[in-house]
Amino acid sequence: EKQGLKNYPYWLTVEKDGAQPKLVYLLGHDSKEAFNAAFDRFRVDPDWVKARDESEAPGKIVEKVDGVFYKALPFSPMK
Repeated sequence: EKQGLKNYPYWLTVEKDGAQPKLVYLLGHDSKEAFNAAFDRFRVDPDWVKARDESEAPGKIVEKVDGVFYKALPFSPMK
């Protein structure tokens, strides 16, 4: 939120094979361009970099990040 991103729900997946769950979450902004600019600021934010580095001191915890953009439909309560 510090960078202007809107935070929505966060989930952990339930894997059928007992594999490590995946973190899934939604972030939003008014436009794709504004989102990209805000996310770029987030990635280099000193507070975030410090928190990430401290959490990964024992080893990497993120293997892959996928980004998907969605467009709300007119009848969606989330617009």
